[in-house]
Amino acid sequence: MIMENLDGLQGLSGSIGNSLWVYDNPLIRDLDGLSGISGELLVNLQIYNNASLQNIDGLTGLAGGVGNLYFFNNPQLANLNGLSGITSVAGNLTMDTLPLLQDLAGLSALAGDVGGSLIIARNTALDNVDALSGLTGILNAIYLQDNPALRSLAGLSGVIGALGGDLFVTQNPSLETLEGLGGLRGPIGGTLQIFQNSSLTTLSGLSEDLSSLAGDLFLTSNALLQDCAALGQLLGAPDGPPADGVGGSINISGNASGCATEQELLASADLPGSGLPIWLLVQGLEN
Repeated sequence: MIMENLDGLQGLSGSIGNSLWVYDNPLIRDLDGLSGISGELLVNLQIYNNASLQNIDGLTGLAGGVGNLYFFNNPQLANLNGLSGITSVAGNLTMDTLPLLQDLAGLSALAGDVGGSLIIARNTALDNVDALSGLTGILNAIYLQDNPALRSLAGLSGVIGALGGDLFVTQNPSLETLEGLGGLRGPIGGTLQIFQNSSLTTLSGLSEDLSSLAGDLFLTSNALLQDCAALGQLLGAPDGPPADGVGGSINISGNASGCATEQELLASADLPGSGLPIWLLVQGLEN
């Protein structure tokens, strides 16, 4: 028999303490039957593959920290209001394939470091990540992928320091700037990939102090991207490799003039103390 609701669990009360999983329930519309549950979840809160789930208000009793927070493929879920009591994530924070979600407002109580990775992916209507403004660090990786309406990363401006893993900003066609990522001064312990962000014109939102990348650098297929000077130090400007800080391969291609090749990027990087791009200094000498 396919379950239509969780009303039979209304007698549950107090803390679970470990994990809560709600998944593969095509008919469940709400989690009201869990309204008596309270306290922290030390391991997992995972809500996924629930085709009819429209609200999670029944989770408002949860308070404090969780281990991994995982929401995936809940196509009718329009808000995260039931998560307003969660204040920290010790593992991964994943919001993936939630097509009606316009913001992350239910996560506004989060503060401190995410102990694992931040994954924001395939959310058709998501406009911003402002609710994450209380975060101060992501200890592993950041994946911002395939969010067609995402316009702003300003909510991540409090995240500072290093990343233990990758930084992916890929296939976000409404994103014009990377403002919000400036606190990531490195090192980055994995791959840096900025790919197919069709409205992105500048990398000025990245920290120019970024000097070390353990993995590969992919800066590709960003059709309007013409200002990549923020990566100058990472690429070892003005001379480039082997004076660079990239541990793996470098692929720079398919971007607008100024960022179309590694050589163009190096030529546009600022010289220390000059305040002027290299090409302007050369032009001045010629004149």
